[in-house]
This record gives sequence, structure tokens and C-alpha cells, in this order.
Amino acid sequence: MAIYTPHGLEISLAVAIGFVLTGCSGVAAYLAARFIASGVTIFFSLGFTIQSPIYIGSPISSAERNFYNAYRYHARQVGKSMSLELSNDELKEAYWGKTYREYDAVRR
Repeated sequence: MAIYTPHGLEISLAVAIGFVLTGCSGVAAYLAARFIASGVTIFFSLGFTIQSPIYIGSPISSAERNFYNAYRYHARQVGKSMSLELSNDELKEAYWGKTYREYDAVRR
């Protein structure tokens, strides 16, 4: 819970206000609840990652799952197919090769 995280300032402010209003016990309860919620989130995320090979054949991390969900959401918004299956044209290197080479050049 560092101050430099996107919500770090808000959390720090909430802890400070909570300390003024409820004392140490309120702050401890808040931090314990956040810690437990993080643990539950990690537990379910790990469960989805472990279970994914059973249904689709390979493990999918929560980051990949979030990408797929965002892809499908955007496809629905623009009226395109929400399928994650590649078409025959999309399998050809001419379709994706330039983008991959640009990504690879930046990555190095």
C-alpha cells in the first residue's frame, strides 16, 4: 500500500481520516479488510488460472483473461464479432507481421 500507487493518496487520506474518526482500531480493521480482500482476489485468480487448462487446454492468467474480456467488450461496442478465433486471413503473417516487428523492436 505505497503512496505512489494510483490509489495510494486516496488510501492514505482514508487511513488518516479513519484514524481521526475511529482511532487505531478503525484503521486496523480497514487495513485488515483490505488485506483479506486482496488475499481472496489472489485466491480466485489463481483458481481460474489453474482451472483454465481443464476447459481450454492451456493456463490463462488473469492479465490474459482481462485482455480477452476487454477485446470482446470493444468488439461488441463497434459491432464486430466477439469471437477469439482467428480467421484464415488473420493467420497470415502479412496481417500481423509488421505490428509484431514494431513491437519486437521497441521491446529490445
